[in-house]
Formats: sequence, structure tokens, C-alpha cells
Amino acid sequence: MTTAGWDAFAAALAENLTRLDDGDTAVLSYGETYAQFTQAASVLYADTRGADDASLAALGWHAPDPSAGAVNWWIEVPWPLHTQDSRRVADLLVATLHEVYGAPGPDALVYEAFNSRTGADLELPALAGITREGS
Repeated sequence: MTTAGWDAFAAALAENLTRLDDGDTAVLSYGETYAQFTQAASVLYADTRGADDASLAALGWHAPDPSAGAVNWWIEVPWPLHTQDSRRVADLLVATLHEVYGAPGPDALVYEAFNSRTGADLELPALAGITREGS
């Protein structure tokens, strides 16, 4: 997959992030690694499990703080998202999956998407070309 493929995926994901409902959650996995996001009432929360702490810190993730309940690398952005914030979060997720975890392209990912409040499946157009877990 080319950089253009990742750029198109990030742009589509950024657009989808602005339209989430409270509880909407997606987990993007590559092998044993993942990055995920959840829309809460007042913030968009994203996290990932550390594999290369220096790289995650350089990308802008906040370090885990178990005393505050954060066991993974994380970021929070106030809701509703501004366009630049949605693109920043999408770029962070893409950089993490591609540059840190080595996913060659979006089509190498597997995802889960659901609403954590209702349990309903979540359809995000940006994920249309990716394998849904369990499919």
C-alpha cells in the first residue's frame, strides 16, 4: 500500500470521527497490536498498547498512568471535534498503525466497531475496505 492509500484512509477516518455518537467505538488491529477510539459525552478518547515507547511519545501519545486509570498510551480531544482535531487524531492512529506497528496498508488491518452503550454494530465508511473481525 502506498502512502497515498494511508493518506486517503486518514482523510476518510477524520471525516467519520466528526460524526460519532456517544459510545461509538472502533478497534483497529494489526497482528497483536491495536489502536482504538471511543466517543464519550464530552471527549473523543483514543488509546494504544505500547510497543515502542519512544515512537509513541514522539507521535504525541500520553504515557500510561496507572494511578489515574490509564494503562495504555492515550489521547483525549474535546467534543465536538474541530476539523483539525479530527485529522490530528486520524493521523495519529494511522502513524501508529503504519509507522510504529508496521501495517503495510489499511487493507492489512482488522477492525471491530460497535456502540459500547447499546452493543449495536457500528458502520463507518472509512472502514469499508478493511476486514471486520469475525467476518
